[in-house]
Amino acid sequence: MIKWRNYTIPCTYSDRLTPATLIEDIGKSPLASPEALAKATLTPPNNPLATMHLDTPLSMQGTVTGDTLTLLVRHAKIHDPYDVQHFVAYREEDTMQYFLAALREISPIPTRSEIVICHKGLRLDPASRFQDCSLPHEPTLHVRFSSHPDAHPRNEPAQPESVREAEDPPADPTNTSPPEDRCRGTQRETRDMGKAQGEMGMALLISPSQAFVQDPKGKTHVLLFNPQDSIAKNLLRHSSQLHLPPLRELYILSGSHIIQADRTGTENGLHHEPHLKILL
Repeated sequence: MIKWRNYTIPCTYSDRLTPATLIEDIGKSPLASPEALAKATLTPPNNPLATMHLDTPLSMQGTVTGDTLTLLVRHAKIHDPYDVQHFVAYREEDTMQYFLAALREISPIPTRSEIVICHKGLRLDPASRFQDCSLPHEPTLHVRFSSHPDAHPRNEPAQPESVREAEDPPADPTNTSPPEDRCRGTQRETRDMGKAQGEMGMALLISPSQAFVQDPKGKTHVLLFNPQDSIAKNLLRHSSQLHLPPLRELYILSGSHIIQADRTGTENGLHHEPHLKILL
């Protein structure tokens, strides 16, 4: 028997059956997808912290008929040089270079910047495997620039000139009205601005707004979310663009908080134009 999240999956045991074959077969079933199991591993029944070798037959790893194995995907928590937190799925045979490459795909690190990966202040060799680094399961790692961070600005789009001008409008040299008139005008402008902001707030609650959604492969999509709909309904509306497996196989994060997919963004405490991350 195989435990996968809330499911218990029966399987036919044989002396030649390997974890890799078993995971591949489960990925073809309606209960999971190959994408969800790309970094999946099996753990033995007597040691949930251990990881079974993918290509070694179960019979040679002490598994017998009637045993129940656990199928899971482990994630490392990685803080990039800008102290933004990311989750990267891994297997114990992955090297530290794999984590660096995965982070470059999802973090605004300049392409030519040299980066290093550390655990508790100790630099890790990029060529070393996870299982050889004496790391705990699902560790917290930190990636830093090898040189001064000021020399490596984020890869961010430049702000349009029109936006900068709108934020800092030039003074009007023709404004020579008396102080009292300017005061009345300022009060009227304040009331009008307050009314406009209130109307804008109502519009934001009703009209669709942007959401930045990072898919399991690290690609960020800018999507329109209806604030009156649940997160699940909004994601399903864009399913053709996101190519997601069934929602029951996913974790949806906002920062480090797990989002309830059957609730709206407001019910989840999300701000306007939220940043969401989808994990398998």
